[in-house]
Amino acid sequence: MFRHGHSVIKSVDHSKYFEVKIIPALLDNYMYLIIDRYKKEAAVIDPVEPDRIKEVLDEEVALKLTSVLITHHHWDHAGGNKRLLKLYPDLQIFAADERTEGVTKIIKDRQILKIGNLTVCCMSTPCHTSGDMCFFVTGNHGESPALFSGDTLFVSGCGKIFEGTGQQMYDNMAIMAALPHPTRVYCGHEYTVTNLKFALNEDPSNFDLAEKLQWAHKNRLNSHPTVPSTIEEERRLNPFMRATNATATIALRARRDRFKVKTSRSSGSISSTEVSDRSSGTNSASSGISSNGSH
Repeated sequence: MFRHGHSVIKSVDHSKYFEVKIIPALLDNYMYLIIDRYKKEAAVIDPVEPDRIKEVLDEEVALKLTSVLITHHHWDHAGGNKRLLKLYPDLQIFAADERTEGVTKIIKDRQILKIGNLTVCCMSTPCHTSGDMCFFVTGNHGESPALFSGDTLFVSGCGKIFEGTGQQMYDNMAIMAALPHPTRVYCGHEYTVTNLKFALNEDPSNFDLAEKLQWAHKNRLNSHPTVPSTIEEERRLNPFMRATNATATIALRARRDRFKVKTSRSSGSISSTEVSDRSSGTNSASSGISSNGSH
């Protein structure tokens, strides 16, 4: 691993031939390189900084970048597409939203794509934007699943509701909660510490949340990514995946939007003081959060 932006670059082996490289971008974004080592083919998720992608690929031997998968059209995810297409003219750029910069192929819900022998299932998750798409990737025989969730699902959080409804977000959480529990979750931003602080504010007696927050703090002090998590962890710890109905989801998202953490002027580090709306109550039952991590 070596430092590249806000975090170190990290490789995660899913199986003998299935690898994911976590590549930091901008202030808190993540790009992902999905690699089939057997076929020596790769795809990239949300390559907002294409020159960084090229640097990583230049260190690989005989690895061919064949496709780009875009989770949504926002510039901090899709803004590097045209530049990447200049670097690799044969690329296919897949997205669900025609507003996406440089898109060459429009994809639909449940459409199947291939990265070498790896299988990609496109999962429509409209809410953050109307064209949000998550990507569920498995090995040749369905093993070692990974979910690339963009700004729909974060570690212990979810994306802001810009173009959708609370019902859509609630439905999205249900769809992802139904994925295999060992599925590793790779989200679009490094928001984990703040998300866990909010989750603990909602459910202050949850020891697992406190433990995960301590772990996340340690990782970030060492510039290590807090991704991936797993679907099992999100079912237990993510307040949005634990919400009991769409009304609870809307209220929870409104409280999250108001929740702030103060930073130290001298170091820029996150302090232990939160400025948040506590008047809504912090009891998990009264806030519409289930205790068993399911809808």
